[in-house]
Amino acid sequence: MKQIRIFIPIFTWLILIAASVMTGTEIEVKPEEDHVIVTAPGHIASIELRIVNNSYRAYEMIADVQLPEGWELITHWFPFTVGEGEIQVRPLSFMVSGVAVPGKYTVICHVQSREFPSIHDYIHVTVYVEPRIPLLHESGKDETKSAVFPSDSLIIMDTRRDTLP
Repeated sequence: MKQIRIFIPIFTWLILIAASVMTGTEIEVKPEEDHVIVTAPGHIASIELRIVNNSYRAYEMIADVQLPEGWELITHWFPFTVGEGEIQVRPLSFMVSGVAVPGKYTVICHVQSREFPSIHDYIHVTVYVEPRIPLLHESGKDETKSAVFPSDSLIIMDTRRDTLP
């Protein structure tokens, strides 16, 4: 009977630890703010991510960032340690390809424990690449500029040449 009394608490403790590891709640990756980025081809985009350690143990973490083809990662995350109960804010910056077609893209940041790969989390960051628009330079030459405007703005452009002074 004494062995059963010792076995039940140990078994319960092991079940709770296994459940927390399997649910993946020990480490969380969250955006510091909105995780939608609006940018233009050839621009640098950045977002701050919070790495939250909800466990009672420190973990050495590694990160893997998946970018669309032709984009370049600027902030390389070397292995880092997140202490028990600690929250770290880390920047994620990348260069959008200069020939990126306007549209919606996804950047994935996956963070996992180096020692326990089952302890991990990831985030999908949505990136909208806006088109470049032609603008008339003061010298009279056409130039192509990136136009990134808030989504609630209204832009009216009169491109008829006869309206120019």
